[in-house]
Amino acid sequence: MSNKVLKLLGVLLLTTAMLKGWQLLVEPAISSSIWSYRPFQILAVELELAIGIWLLSGFFKKAAWLITLLCFSFFSLVTTYKAITGAESCGCFGFVSVNPWVTLFAIDLPALAALVIFKPKGEKFLAPLPSFFRFAGIASFGVLILVTTLAVLAFNEPAKITSSYEVLGPEMWIGQPLPVLKDIDIGEKLAKGKWLLIFYRHDCQACKEEIQKYEQSASELARIPTGPHVAFVEISPYAGPSENFLSSKTLYTVGKLSDTKDWFIQTPQIVTIEDGRVIKASRSQNAENSLPDSKTPLVTVTPTEINLGKISFDSRIEEKVLIENISEKPVFLGAKSGCGCTKAILGSNWLLPQQNTELRIFFKPSDRKMAKKVQGQITEQVALISSNKSQKYTTIVTIRAEVTIPSSEAKNNKEKTPNSELAYMDFAPSRPIRFLTSIWNRPPMKKGGMNVHK
Repeated sequence: MSNKVLKLLGVLLLTTAMLKGWQLLVEPAISSSIWSYRPFQILAVELELAIGIWLLSGFFKKAAWLITLLCFSFFSLVTTYKAITGAESCGCFGFVSVNPWVTLFAIDLPALAALVIFKPKGEKFLAPLPSFFRFAGIASFGVLILVTTLAVLAFNEPAKITSSYEVLGPEMWIGQPLPVLKDIDIGEKLAKGKWLLIFYRHDCQACKEEIQKYEQSASELARIPTGPHVAFVEISPYAGPSENFLSSKTLYTVGKLSDTKDWFIQTPQIVTIEDGRVIKASRSQNAENSLPDSKTPLVTVTPTEINLGKISFDSRIEEKVLIENISEKPVFLGAKSGCGCTKAILGSNWLLPQQNTELRIFFKPSDRKMAKKVQGQITEQVALISSNKSQKYTTIVTIRAEVTIPSSEAKNNKEKTPNSELAYMDFAPSRPIRFLTSIWNRPPMKKGGMNVHK
């Protein structure tokens, strides 16, 4: 029975390898993670072919059993990860989309159970030894298959653009006219003015979460005269009436990318354009968080400590900090405050070498969390993050003050803690709005991709 289990799993591995290999030959891959990285996929095909041929050969059954046990243990872990993270397909069968949960409970776990139950008994790890000619013949055949497959997959990558599909790489569009403008049904409208485009798919959970952020800010963004308009561009297959998660269409524009071909693109994708020309393209608002820390500052910050002295509990104070780019590369700036009583607004989020800008810091003690305890000496901080394409540096600006509370205010303060968001809204925009407007402030960059969907 052990021999039948190994041969059955060998056939399964050869089948999955052929399906993956065929997909690599006819369909482009978008390298957004290790699972979609083409060299990794080719390596997976080669390993599955090798193990499959070994299992069918019947050589060294105990060693083959151990390798297969480790292989399907790894498969189970990967499939579990994909299932938990909401992947639509396990990716095991190429074009054939199978839910990860189905693969886990119908294939991977049963295979592990069969291997454990039908473990080879009474055999040594590398025994019995086969005849020389039989071993040499099967080994030579296996090597020939592996080498041929490797060469075919490595040197026959599918074209990026055909009449039936197109691979989109927004990171390569910066500084150029939007290539798919003519394929969007509202292309003529997008060709004029400033626009923030969000390319999405209705079955993409990350897209839903990203769109919710922009929907919450759309009304405020629409009131900014110099700010970009917001447009959501859906990629086919389109959502049905019950699948569309856009809550309203009054504060933003909705469009569709033509369904005349299949579009391969990482979603959600955020693209900023002006008069049809791409200014910026990205997938994450916090891409700088993955950059390594710089050992030396990229900007100078003056001052880094602000002493406000003695101030009243209901004071509303504005201070300015000068920032200058002292590096040899353009620098992107971001500012984060510690609590609701401190708000930081940058004059510009993008500095060329030797350029400078102001950081406006608003301080209102009554908006502090646990405001009834705000009196005496307090200290707040603003983190200024400067980053380029290769590294980032964080500078801390410290605000110190001695807060006094009049007797009448102290009594009211014990009864009610101010709502920081409402109390502050009259003099500073919300953080999402600062981010959206900062996207627009970046100058064009020179030209230098998980949710991967088809």
